[in-house]
Parts: sequence; structure tokens; C-alpha cells
Amino acid sequence: MTGIPEAQVVLIGARGAGKSTVAAGLGLDWVDMDMLVRDQLGFETAAEAFQQVGEPLWRRTEAHVLEALLRDGPPVIAAGGGVGCVPATASLLQQAAAEGRLKIVWLRTSVAEAQRRLREALGDRPALTDAGNAVDEVPDVMAAREGHYARLAHVTIDADPEPVLVVAAVRAWLAAQA
Repeated sequence: MTGIPEAQVVLIGARGAGKSTVAAGLGLDWVDMDMLVRDQLGFETAAEAFQQVGEPLWRRTEAHVLEALLRDGPPVIAAGGGVGCVPATASLLQQAAAEGRLKIVWLRTSVAEAQRRLREALGDRPALTDAGNAVDEVPDVMAAREGHYARLAHVTIDADPEPVLVVAAVRAWLAAQA
């Protein structure tokens, strides 16, 4: 992608949708929100943060990080999977979008593809449900979150294909918005 979009772009979607991969592929400055939240809370992994301080503090910190990024952040933000699924972050996204400062791209992946990707690279993702692990809980977590993503997104991009194709689709949509 050449040039910086006039509005910031936030990539939302489930774990395993490829938000960070696509953000990196766009060729613009970008940030991974989960890493910033984890670092701000002082933990090496998100799983440690969830275990030690709990999800409520994670979500509050996430809202503060998002607010700062929407004010002074890079052109592309790879949001955590829960961003937009709680009132504080949903409101921040809606306000920035309404002001024309933000384009929201939902990278939508299938349950099977998200599970496949997580099996290959689980990283430090904590379990969010009683399912036992981040792979097994994908169907329930996605079902709970997809309505939030759909309400916020300016566009939905199929994230199941190879990342280079998803990046191309996001680039094409952004170019059409210019």
C-alpha cells in the first residue's frame, strides 16, 4: 500500500482471523493492541495477565490503550479479539468512525480455520470460557462476538484465504474509500 490512509484503520475479528498478519502485510505503521495491553499491565503474556489480574482489568486497560491509539496511534491497529465486544471499546470505535477518523475492517474467519490457525500458533492466548483452552472455545467465543463485529464494521473481509489474498482485499477496499 502506498501512502497513509486519511482515517485510521482498525482490524477487528476473532482469534486466528489474522489481524496482526494482515496489519503487518499492509506496509504501514501498525500496532498489536494485545501486546500493548499486556505490556501496560506488566506481564510477559496475555495468559499471565488474565490469570493474575483478571479479564475486567484487562478490558479496562484495553479501553485506555484504544483511546490513546485513536488519538495518537499509527495508521493501522490490530485489535484484540474482544475489542468492540464490550461497551467501553465499542463506544470508542463508534465515535471515531462517526467522526470520520476510523475505518473498521472485520476480518471474518470460519470456526474451522480459526481453530486450525490456533492449533498451529496458539501463542499466549488465555482461555476465555470454561471450555478449557483457546482452541476448543472458538465456536462459543465467535458466536458471542460476531454480532458485535457486524454492528461495528464498515466492511467484512473473508479472512479464510491465504494472508496475501486477505491483505490484497483489505488494500482494495481501502483504495476504494480514498
